[in-house]
Amino acid sequence: AHLPQSQQLLRIRVETSRFRIHSQLRQGILWTGRF
Repeated sequence: AHLPQSQQLLRIRVETSRFRIHSQLRQGILWTGRF
């Protein structure tokens, strides 16, 4: 089950964006927790 290049790139992009959103949420929670 080898995915085409476009599918792999799309999946990687989704994973990285999801990770970025999680990190931003975590930073936001930390910032709101400080004040």
